Amino acid sequence: MQLTFTTYSNSQQRLLTYPDEFKSTKCYEQRTHEIKEDWYTGKLQEIWFEGICIYHLTISPADAIALSMITHKFYCYFCFIYNGSIQIDYQGNTIIYNKGDYFLSPAEVLDLKFTSAAGVYVIGLTKQFLLKVTAEADLKTDFNNAITKNMIIKVVVKELINLVSKAGQPTYIKRMQIELKLLEIIASIFNNQKQQISLRGFSNDDVERLNEAKDIVSAHLQSPFSLTELARKTGLNDFKLKKGFKLLFGNTVFGFLFDLRMDTAYVLLQTHKSVNEVAEIVGYKNAHHFTVAFKKKYNMLPSRVSKQLWQ
Repeated sequence: MQLTFTTYSNSQQRLLTYPDEFKSTKCYEQRTHEIKEDWYTGKLQEIWFEGICIYHLTISPADAIALSMITHKFYCYFCFIYNGSIQIDYQGNTIIYNKGDYFLSPAEVLDLKFTSAAGVYVIGLTKQFLLKVTAEADLKTDFNNAITKNMIIKVVVKELINLVSKAGQPTYIKRMQIELKLLEIIASIFNNQKQQISLRGFSNDDVERLNEAKDIVSAHLQSPFSLTELARKTGLNDFKLKKGFKLLFGNTVFGFLFDLRMDTAYVLLQTHKSVNEVAEIVGYKNAHHFTVAFKKKYNMLPSRVSKQLWQ
């Protein structure tokens, strides 16, 4: 695979290359490029391993720039624009994505056009990785359907971004966490059509608000909002919040909160934090209550988690 930056006016180029299928002998590879050219400045941070590459690009172009990701194989690109705007050409049409937008693009070549300062995260997934986790799925059909139906899939990208940028973790834990979040994204993509059928009676705006509710719950593990507060914050009524959340995410609001608390706790316990510390981080004032909840989820005491790593 190669990554090419090209100006529109005089075709100056900057080229980066990668191993086939992003193979590595390490747990994962990381690179950071500080870019200072006459025609653009910016920073590119990368992390990749076996079928997965995640890019964090901030760019300030002096001229219109095309960023081309060329693979000559089927890839899925999942993009999140967190600053400015970008353009892509799709089936003869120019589509503009602005700050806060997410989009999915299945392609051998992905061209992003930058005309002003912008920041973007791009997740690249190879066919080999996708087939490993989706088995007999028709990749091109399923992913192209997501594009042509103009589905902007808001899932766990912000959580994934936080994981990628987080420092101080053992490499194997960081890799496992990244893979888990990516699998959650892929599951959301392949469940999308089923969810759309189940969500009859819910508008696109309702779905956006339900995703917002999920983000709010995820961001407030220590002091979660009540259903009434969550409904007020998202502009949903109680019925749509409760029914829509269950249909879209396969769990109740508090069931989702419980699972997220326990999953987060499990990861934190692997970093050798004490049970009391982890209980407080995930929102339990009483460590005993946390221990009971953790044992209910994993059928083991939280104190056993770090010990398992060395058995």
